[in-house]
Amino acid sequence: HDTPTAEVAELPPPSEQHRSFLAVLDDFRARVLPLLPGDRQPAAAALLDQAAQPTPSVLIHGDLGPAHLLLADGRVTGVIDWGDMCLGDPADDLAWLLHGTSEGFAEALASEYGATPALRDRALTWHRLGPWWEGLAGLDHLGSAYVDSGTAGILDRL
Repeated sequence: HDTPTAEVAELPPPSEQHRSFLAVLDDFRARVLPLLPGDRQPAAAALLDQAAQPTPSVLIHGDLGPAHLLLADGRVTGVIDWGDMCLGDPADDLAWLLHGTSEGFAEALASEYGATPALRDRALTWHRLGPWWEGLAGLDHLGSAYVDSGTAGILDRL
């Protein structure tokens, strides 16, 4: 996350990427939010509001999760599939690493990275958003099983 943004000038500027992200959040609000039980919708809407806030913008992987980490002997040896690389919030890359792994791993990573409380909070917001994309993909083309698992994940992470 220390790569100077001037070295990646071919990527859309952060302001354009934030507008695109806000459009995704609007899609979540219009199409996925109504699928949730009425009593859970206020908390879900608050999450979307929180995610809409401007964040720092650095070069990120953009889809960092277990499927994109190469391991050997319990150590990370590489990161693959950089197709979603963009200028964005570093908390996006840290979401699963800090909130979807073991507590020991997450704490060691946070310490080594120097994760501030604010960064950890933003990473939790990104982690909570993860299932929203699954639900939307189900609505768009993957079918009802993805809608169901996406909405279950949303409710689990609220």
